[in-house]
Amino acid sequence: MWPHNFKLKKLKKYNGKENPANWITLYEIAIWSATGDEHVMANYFPIVLDQANHQWLLSLPENLFDTWEELHQAFIDNFIATCK
Repeated sequence: MWPHNFKLKKLKKYNGKENPANWITLYEIAIWSATGDEHVMANYFPIVLDQANHQWLLSLPENLFDTWEELHQAFIDNFIATCK
């Protein structure tokens, strides 16, 4: 369930060119500052990936992650080699 007062301004989608650790840190800051929490981060995450990077998320098995931190680290581990 989304927090009642959660409002997030438009975020730049992750396109694979930025350092994923830097990008996800900014994403987390944006969610926290908009009164979101780790559940909001996980639920909103697919929306902030561009189409190509969204395919990575869709290719993962269901229920692979138990926490936001696990998804956070998997994202960094997967995209760190492809950033420019």
